[in-house]
Amino acid sequence: MRQISDDWTDADEAGLHAWLAADMRHADAHGQVLKAMAAFDDQDDAAELQALRQQRQVSAVPLGGARRSSSRPSRRAWMIGAGALAAGLAGLAVLSRPEPARIYTAPTGGPAEFTLADGSRLSIEGGGAVAVRFGRHARNLELTRGQARFEVAHDQARPFAVTVGDQVVVATGTMFNIDRLSQRSIVSLLEGRVIIHPVQGEGPTVALAPGEQAVLRPGSPPLRQTADVRSAAAWRTGRLIFDDTPLAEAVERVNRYGANLRVGDEALARLRVSGVFTSGDNAAFVDAITAYLPIAAQRDSDGRTALVHRPAGD
Repeated sequence: MRQISDDWTDADEAGLHAWLAADMRHADAHGQVLKAMAAFDDQDDAAELQALRQQRQVSAVPLGGARRSSSRPSRRAWMIGAGALAAGLAGLAVLSRPEPARIYTAPTGGPAEFTLADGSRLSIEGGGAVAVRFGRHARNLELTRGQARFEVAHDQARPFAVTVGDQVVVATGTMFNIDRLSQRSIVSLLEGRVIIHPVQGEGPTVALAPGEQAVLRPGSPPLRQTADVRSAAAWRTGRLIFDDTPLAEAVERVNRYGANLRVGDEALARLRVSGVFTSGDNAAFVDAITAYLPIAAQRDSDGRTALVHRPAGD
């Protein structure tokens, strides 16, 4: 009712679009309402329904500035309106039920590739997981853990939106990589164009061009920078490339291949690692960092390998 009134503003329109983009079920519900309204408008009672709409717009004005309408809609119009409202609420109740997502996962130690229902290609690094919900008006996905590459089939009518943390990456036809880590996520654009905006619709929007990436940290706006495309794509060819990478982040990536490592303390976690390693050759990674950094590896009682400070003199 507000959208067809004269009081509808650009801010209202922006808010509507943000709400529609936030959840596939919002777009489905909105489409159902518009379809129902269009069906009523095609009937002979359209004039009476319009009178009911106008009366509802007047009654929705805050009481301090309200002007009461002297005309009352006919009983038939009230019945039409009540019936439409009841049908709409029943439909929305069905649509608001959480739609089950299909979960795509890759086993620890190796990547997996999938073709989605729309023809898009999804590649997931070992141990990663992506939840997928496709509907009539939107393609919603969420990278819940790990790293994935998305090759998006073009569909202008159904944006392809991937949620990662508190940000959403939106595309219609493109190729991009997302690496979700515990402290940050990295979106690297390989082809096409993507737009990144907050899940809640409030905050800066960032557009990426091919060869750019965005670093996402919880509660902070995306940081756009030049992408290291070689590193972003290396996992698909069985390599891990670290370039001045914090040890904690390098260990997190190696653990995706079954290494079961832990960093002993925050000081070690900040040490920097550079090098190219074969995915899954965890012993080679441990040998390299213990040879070149002041680190020793020791076995914990729970079977994990702890990276600790190397004793002085060793």
